[in-house]
Order: sequence, then C-alpha cells, then structure tokens
Amino acid sequence: MSYELTEKSDLKFPEEMYFRETGVCRFSLLDGTEIVGVSGNTWEEYSDLLKSVSPTDRFVASPELITSAGMSFDEMAENTNLINQRIEELVNFSTDFKETVFVLGTPLFVDSRKPRNSALLIRNGEIIGATNKRSGATAEENKYFELVAEEPPFLLPGSQTAVLICADLPTASLYANYDDS
Repeated sequence: MSYELTEKSDLKFPEEMYFRETGVCRFSLLDGTEIVGVSGNTWEEYSDLLKSVSPTDRFVASPELITSAGMSFDEMAENTNLINQRIEELVNFSTDFKETVFVLGTPLFVDSRKPRNSALLIRNGEIIGATNKRSGATAEENKYFELVAEEPPFLLPGSQTAVLICADLPTASLYANYDDS
C-alpha cells in the first residue's frame, strides 16, 4: 500500500494555535472545550497569574517546562528538589479548585538521570495523570531529555482534547484525519 499527497489532496490538518504572550488567555476549542492558558516568563510570574483563575474554569494549561523556567538544561538535573517543590505548590493550590484540571508543563525525573519533558494533570490536590513528549525537536532536546516515543495518546478527562507537548503537535496532525479505507 502506498500513499501519495498532491496539491489537490483533500487531507485536512487541524489548525494549530500558538500564544507567545505572557498572561492569561481564554479560548474555546472546536469541540467546545474551554481552556485557560496561564503563561509567565518565570515560575513566580506564573504563580502570581494563577490568581486570575476561577473555580469554574475547567482546564488551566501552563507553558512547556514552566517549573524549570530560567534554568538551562544542565541546571534541571541539579534542581530536581526545586522543580518538585513547584509541582507540590500547584498540587496544593489546586485544592481550592475542586473541578479544575491543571495541565502543568514540567521536567519529570522517572528512572533516568535525564528528565522527561512532561505534562502533569492535577485536580483537587492530586496528580491524576501524566504524559510525556514523544519526539525531540532539536538535537539539544534529544541530548538532555528522555523521550517516550511509544506512549499512547492522552486525552483531557471528559473531553476529546489530546495533550501534546510542542513538537508532538505537528507529528500528531499528520495522522489526525488518516483513513486507511
């Protein structure tokens, strides 16, 4: 079986949206899922902006690797305690938001001396899920992170919205409307 794409192909890719500003951004996805993006240049700025979150917000997403903001790749391994404290800070903060799912971008140290570029799902004082970046976008990323290429897709609870981290988004969009019939 072979596949050929031409200019007239009816293959449609999902639209990607990127927000490069800091602050609080509210938007709705095509399926009606409402997301609140909270983005800061530092952990402290991000934490301060969380005060804008409402207990009625369903999903609150952070930038990739926000718990290590300002650290070089080498410094992440030296600051695992600080990164874990920041994760715990958001876990504790989430207890005031019983139904809100926080999607936290963080280095996660599992069974390797290299961290995984991960997203934790946190709700009501608990980590309820985690996913990891599947492919590196740069040689530097491949050098400093453990990647989990065979990880299954991961959806936000109660939605049809997948959690993908940075370079995983364009890769996943290649398969979004795939039909092998």
